[in-house]
Amino acid sequence: AKMLLVKYLKFHLGFLRILGICLQTPNMSRRNKVFAYICSISALLVLPLTGYYVFMSVLPRVASEFLVNFQVLVLFITAFVIVLETLSTKGMQFRFWRFIEKIENLYEEQLSDLEVEYKILSRYQMKKFFLIILYSHGLDFVTIVMTKLFQEEINVVTNWTVIWWFYGSAILITRMRNLSHILVIDTLTMHTHFFNQDLRRLGRILQFSSNSYIVKELNLIKLRHAYLWEAVYWSNKCHRWSQLLNIVDSFYKLTEALYWIYTTREKFPGKAKMGYF
Repeated sequence: AKMLLVKYLKFHLGFLRILGICLQTPNMSRRNKVFAYICSISALLVLPLTGYYVFMSVLPRVASEFLVNFQVLVLFITAFVIVLETLSTKGMQFRFWRFIEKIENLYEEQLSDLEVEYKILSRYQMKKFFLIILYSHGLDFVTIVMTKLFQEEINVVTNWTVIWWFYGSAILITRMRNLSHILVIDTLTMHTHFFNQDLRRLGRILQFSSNSYIVKELNLIKLRHAYLWEAVYWSNKCHRWSQLLNIVDSFYKLTEALYWIYTTREKFPGKAKMGYF
């Protein structure tokens, strides 16, 4: 039987693979595996080229513009590491999903209840997915508008449309990697919640049950707990470098944005008073 959770997360996993985030799951078809590898290898080849193009296109003319140049470097390195990490940790990813599958198989009598939880999780992740897409493109739109607004006063390259497309694609990869990590965390949280609910249910039943039934259920509880901890362990192994670099990249972007707002207000006090900032 196919793994239930993967069935409900089919759309999410497919979109992440398109971006080069090569997530491996049990029962993947040969076509899906080939597609995931092609997308990841293509991303590994394209990201350095586009990163170099963007980096050279925004070479700083003054010292203060070096922040932008350095941020481009950090962003594309982060996106490259994300794709490389997901491609090189396929064995760890399989172990994570296999332990989730083993947990599923231990809930034979409660499988319908577990399926309801999966449906809720899938809808919840879909909302997060579209919010991140809207947030990402919304920020890009605002940035482009601000760039066009001040293009006569600020050093802006002429081919800004192509550059922003490359830049936005790298940003989307980093944000979708965050979403894939959130997906794993929410999956583990959901299983922990379901495990605790089942313990409360068993607490009411076992006091009126035979010794053999009690032993059977206690063994199942032990296995579920062990598999859950193993899943947590392997999920952490799959998100080491990418999440560290994502945190560094996000912190640097925030610092740069605050610095840019400060310097722009200093350069254009008239426009700041008019309400642009």
